[in-house]
Formats: sequence, structure tokens, C-alpha cells
Amino acid sequence: MSNAIEDPRVRAAIEHYLLDLENTQPKNTKRNYRPKQEEWKEWCQANWPAIPDVWPASEAKRAVKRRRAPSDTIVVGGGGSEYESDSDLELYESTLKLQYNTVRGYVSAIQKLYDEQKSRGVNPAARPQGVALKALKRSILATTWSRKRKEYMDRGVGTLRDVYAPAQIPDHTNVAWSERREIACALRTQVDFLLGNHMLLRSGNRLPMELADCFPLDLPNEGFKAQGYTTKALVVVMNCGKTNQHGRMEYGSALRHRDPRSCLIGALAFWLFWRWQVEKAERFPVFQRSEDWYETKVLRRSAKEPQAPLSGQTAREWTSRFYKKAGIKVSKVSHAPRVAATQNADMAGVDEGQIRRAGRWNNGDQMTGCYLTSLPFEFMRAVADFDPEWSGSYFVPGPP
Repeated sequence: MSNAIEDPRVRAAIEHYLLDLENTQPKNTKRNYRPKQEEWKEWCQANWPAIPDVWPASEAKRAVKRRRAPSDTIVVGGGGSEYESDSDLELYESTLKLQYNTVRGYVSAIQKLYDEQKSRGVNPAARPQGVALKALKRSILATTWSRKRKEYMDRGVGTLRDVYAPAQIPDHTNVAWSERREIACALRTQVDFLLGNHMLLRSGNRLPMELADCFPLDLPNEGFKAQGYTTKALVVVMNCGKTNQHGRMEYGSALRHRDPRSCLIGALAFWLFWRWQVEKAERFPVFQRSEDWYETKVLRRSAKEPQAPLSGQTAREWTSRFYKKAGIKVSKVSHAPRVAATQNADMAGVDEGQIRRAGRWNNGDQMTGCYLTSLPFEFMRAVADFDPEWSGSYFVPGPP
């Protein structure tokens, strides 16, 4: 151990920031990493009893562990990964056979453990990401592909066919409006679904969204030009998420849709109207002070808990139910709108750069993140069912 690490002031600073990093880690990542890291520690204790309590992570030991768990062996704790995936089929299979995403999840979790050990100066080994580990991943991929062919598994899963068409969105709306017992849950699920479709938001961005994160924005150069008529966009501001751990400002945006049954803004309006004017179980927000309404969630947990976010499990259960009733057949649930809207926009002729901006896949670029509006106008038009390349094509008549 170096003298720098032995310095108590340096050690205290390192522990402080490692603890801060752990506290700010996304919940899903923490939930997936923790059991894998504990399993790794237990395995190291059982196989290398002379190793100190810090369980140093290395590529060789990790390859041995995976080698002792072949692809046709039941793997304890398998199935999760740091990557957003809620495929029921994948989760079922991964409890029986070693999957590529399972290996990838273990690799990420153990590398995180290694990075912490390296910062503390207790692990002198090289970073566990060498040729042997890459060979292991390739072997798992080849074995999985061969097994799926032998078992005649559906080859449409995870392909271009594993999405819904824009014409199916009104069917989803019809299901929501047909609900008679739990109307609030139905309207909330519809907003959740359309937020993912129109703004390419992950569930990690949709569920914690608050009223204070939403605002209208005038677009004077967009749409039909007439006196007294200005096109407006719904904009959502975000500064955290799965791929945004440093408070970078990001935006989601949407226009009113040509078809009211596919319109996010209309669905949001009906949802808020139901909450405050029909149901009346939740007190209407008071906008005099920020602390009175800033924490009000768009997708609340319940009428009695308007400041508590909807749980991911509840959101998936309602979304799965609506997919089944609407005839939407996809392998993913909460992530399906982000995948489908991306592919549908591509088929509608939207430029790849616009799709990247809409999905916030290029926000590491300094110009995009600091100087541009970040609004993907072509994507917004296409999702609203208008010509993506012609700004004058957008026109949704409002009330007189």
C-alpha cells in the first residue's frame, strides 16, 4: 500500500467519495450489483480461504467461476443486469441457463467492486477485463445462439418485429378508456406509456417525474403561420437518470398529435383533470411557494401519496395488462415504447442525428449539451404523425 493511501486524511477522503458514489448510484444498478458482489465474496471465501477480507477481484478468478458454471447449469442469482430489460422470457430462461446478459451483469458488478478496491489501494491486480474474459463472452453468445436454434425459440424476439406499430397506440388508449373499476390507474398507465413513446423516456425518468419538471415552450418557427396561433411543445427537464449520473441537463419534448387517441398532451390533460376535478381525493396544488408543489409527482403512487413515485413493479403490471388487451406483443414491457418509437421514427424517415438527440444518446457532445435547445423537431413531427422534414406541415387546430 502506498504512503498516499496510508495517510488517514487521504483514506478519509477516498471513503467519503466512495460512499457518496454508492448513495447516488441508480436504484436498479444498486439492486443488481449488490447480490452479485455478495455472491462473488462468498465464492472467493469458499475457494480461496487465504485471501483477505477484501476479496480482491481478478480476471483469472472470474473466468474460473464462470467456467465452473457451464451454460446448461442452474445459476443462483442469475437473470439481472445493469441494462434495462424486463423481458419475461429472458428472466425465466436466465434462472435456468447462463445467459449473456447474466455474464455481462456479473462482469459489471465485479468490475465495480474492483474499482473500489483499487481506489482503497488493497488490490494490486490489473483490471479484470482481458482476453480470457472476452473469450468467455463470445463462448456464451455462441452457445446461446446454438441452443435457441435447437429449441426452436421465437426468432422474432429482439428483432425489428419485436415492436408495436403507431397504428396500435389508439388501441392502447381504447383499453385505458374502457377501464371502469380503477380509472385513475388506467389514465396514469396511458400517460406512462405515451411518455415513453413520444419522448423516448426510460422508466427511470418517467416514474420520478414531477410537475415542476414540465413546462410549455413556444415554437414560433414551427407549424402553421397565422396571427394569434403559436405552436407549443410540452417539454420535460431531467438532470438524472441511468446514463446521466452527473446532473447534466437533458430534455424530453413532444407536440400535440394529429390523432387525439395517440396524443401525450391530451392524455396528460385528462389525467390531471381526473386527479383534481373529478376524483378530488388529492388536494389541488398551491403554486404560491415552490415547496408546496415541486414534489408532486406526475405519475403518483396513489391519491393519498401524491408526492410518492409510482413503483416500477406496479407500472409493469398495469402496462403488461394493457398490452395484452390491446394486442401488443413485445418481449419487453416498460422499455418497449422507447424501442418501438425509435424504430418507427427511423422508418418514417427521421434523420439518425435527430433520433439520437430525442433519445439523449449524444448528449456527451458539448455543443448539444450546452448551447443547442436539444429539441429534436424532426422526431417530434414524425411522432405526431406529420412530415418530419417540413416544419410547415404541423397544424393541429385548437378551440376558437
